Amino acid sequence: MQSSQKKLGVFSIVMITVGAVCSIRNLPASALLGTHLIALYVLAALFFFMPAAFVAAELSSSEGQRSGVYDWVSRAFGPFWGVLAVWCQWTENLFWYPTILAFIASTLGYLIAPELASNKLFIAGVIIVCFWLVTIINLLGIRASAWFAGFCTIAGLIVPMTVVILMGGYWLWAQQPSQLTLTWASVVPNWHDSSMWSSLNAVILSLMGIEIATVHSRHVRQPNRVYPIALAVSGLILIAALVLGSLSIAVTVPHDQINPLLGLMQVVRVFFASYHIQAWIPYFIGLVVIGVMGSVNNWVIAPTSGLRYAAQQQHLPRAFALSNRQQAPVFLLLLQAIIVTVISLIFVLLPTVSESYWFLTAMATQQYAVTYILMFATAIRQRYLPHDDRGYHVPGGKLVMWLVSVVGSLTMLFVI
Repeated sequence: MQSSQKKLGVFSIVMITVGAVCSIRNLPASALLGTHLIALYVLAALFFFMPAAFVAAELSSSEGQRSGVYDWVSRAFGPFWGVLAVWCQWTENLFWYPTILAFIASTLGYLIAPELASNKLFIAGVIIVCFWLVTIINLLGIRASAWFAGFCTIAGLIVPMTVVILMGGYWLWAQQPSQLTLTWASVVPNWHDSSMWSSLNAVILSLMGIEIATVHSRHVRQPNRVYPIALAVSGLILIAALVLGSLSIAVTVPHDQINPLLGLMQVVRVFFASYHIQAWIPYFIGLVVIGVMGSVNNWVIAPTSGLRYAAQQQHLPRAFALSNRQQAPVFLLLLQAIIVTVISLIFVLLPTVSESYWFLTAMATQQYAVTYILMFATAIRQRYLPHDDRGYHVPGGKLVMWLVSVVGSLTMLFVI
C-alpha cells in the first residue's frame, strides 16, 4: 500500500519547493532596492540559500530518511533535538500563515472596495476561511495536496511571474525610458546605510524553505536521486524568477511610486498602466491569489507530517499520530487550523493591520532560524557517524561541509 503511493518525481518536488518559497508578493519590496537587489540576492544565495540547498540535498538523499528535518536531527543528536527542530518549524508556520493570507485578504478587499483592505474584521474572516479551505484539501491526502500544489505553482506563480518578466524585457526592447541605471556603483550597496542590512535580512527571509519538500520522501520515487536534482532545478528557478521579476518592476515603475507597505495592488496598477492594459489587472491578481494559496498548501502538510512521525516514534503524544484513510495527519491538521484561527484574531485585537502583520512576521522568523541552525549542525555531525547511506554528498569532503554549515549558521544568527 505504501509503495503504491510513492508517485512524486522531480517535477512534483520542484513544484512544491518553488511554490512554497517563491512569491510574487515579494517583488515590490525587492524592486524598491533598485539595482542593489542584484548584489543582495547574490549575497543571500552565497551565504544562505546555497548552503541550505547543499545541506538539504545531502541529508534528503539518505535511503532511510522519512520525515525531513525531524529525522535528520534525530539521527545526529537524538529525538529531543529532532522534536525541537520540527516543533520550531511547525510553530513558525502558525504565525506565518496569517501574514501571507492577510495579503490575499487585503488584495481581494482592494479589488472589491479599497476600504476593505484595512478592515480588520474582513481581513481576519478571509484568513480563516482560506486556511480552512487549504486544510480540507490536505485532509484528502498527499496526492490531492501535490496536485493542488502543481496547479497553483503553474497558474498562480509561473504564469504571472513570466508575464512580469516578459513585460520588463519588452519595455527595454522597445527602448522605453528605464527607471534604472545599471553601473557598478549602482549595484554595490552602501554598507554604511543600516537599511541595506535590513534589506539583506529581508532577502534572506524570502529564500527560506528550500528543504520543505523533503518531508515527502516516503511518497517519492528514488529520493536519493530525485531530491538533489529537484533542489538544484528549484534553486535556479527561484533566484532567476525573483531577481528578474523585481528588476522588471524596477525598470518600469518610478522609484517613488513603489511602496511595499501599500501592497502589490498599487504597484500592479502603475505597472499595467505603463502598458495601457489596466483591464488585465483583476485577472492577474486572481492568478497571484491562486499562487499564494498554493504556497500555504505546501507548508500546511510538511511540518505536520514531521510531527506525526515523531509521535509514531513515541516522542510526542499519541494523538499527534492519528491519520485518516488518505494517510493525512488529521489530528494535527485540525489542531493547526484551530490555532491559526485563534492567532488570526490578532488582526482584530491590534490597532492596525500593519502592526499585526509585522508582529506575526517577527515571531515566525525567530523560530525558523532555530530550525536552520539545527539543520546545519546536523549536516556536520552526520559526516562523523559510522553509517553513511546517502546517495549524494556535498563535494569537497568534511572541510567544505564545515564551511557550508558554519556560514549558514552564522547567517541565521545574523537574521535573529
